[in-house]
Amino acid sequence: MCAEAFGHGGLGYSPFRGYNLYGSPFRGYNRYGGFRRYGGYANRPAVFTPDTRSLSGPASEIFTATGTVPEKLERVPDQLLQIQFGPLSIAPNMTVLISQLQRRPRLFWEAEPNTLYTVMIEDVDVLDVVGGGNTGKHWLVTNIPGTNVAAGDEVGDYLQSFFFANAEGGLDFEGTRDQRHIIMVYKQTRRIESDELEKFRGCGRLGNRLGPKHQSFFPGLGLEGPVAANFYRLGYQQGWSEFFVCYIKKCYGLSLIPASKIPEQSPQKESLQCLQE
Repeated sequence: MCAEAFGHGGLGYSPFRGYNLYGSPFRGYNRYGGFRRYGGYANRPAVFTPDTRSLSGPASEIFTATGTVPEKLERVPDQLLQIQFGPLSIAPNMTVLISQLQRRPRLFWEAEPNTLYTVMIEDVDVLDVVGGGNTGKHWLVTNIPGTNVAAGDEVGDYLQSFFFANAEGGLDFEGTRDQRHIIMVYKQTRRIESDELEKFRGCGRLGNRLGPKHQSFFPGLGLEGPVAANFYRLGYQQGWSEFFVCYIKKCYGLSLIPASKIPEQSPQKESLQCLQE
């Protein structure tokens, strides 16, 4: 794909390359997938094949037992999407660390011949106090031929999943809750044109990332499914959660946490000085 497909040739993130002032956990963060053009999977050999059986039994039940279906996903997917973040394979409802999700996942599902698909990663548990009833979009790729995600159109580049908020919208350093992130695959009934979806790449408009849930606009695109899906949970991770709060402030100018919600004596106050700027 051309350079324009990745947001000013990757320049959107340039002010934040090397943004590691929050300590050693973030050194090398400039290698984060969102900072460079989507290289695809051409040099990454497959290490397993997808489970193409119809989704049933415990794998199916976990979608309904957790309320993920029908509250966050319209129905149980036809297949369990196989997800791999590096060496980490995702099981439904699995709790993961923010630090394990730095690069785009590899995805496996059974595709129909000559069919296009759309993939999205959606944070479906964004609190109303934070997102005003919206969900977070961490990756959106359309017009994927079969399962070749790298050959699709990256409408929204990869911003890894992260978490920070307690029920009041403050920093959840006590680990009181978590949030679900769903990776979903939908079958397209037609090709999606470039002007049908507003792009969100680099430090573009946050409103395109933090916006209406997928159910509000997928039907208008002629999408059917979910054909495959899987989900994981993540909670507060010291250092990483603070980093992303500051990253969003630097990138979009939005304070995810009001400064008033950070106690004066909090050990996290120093690492969130960015909110005072």
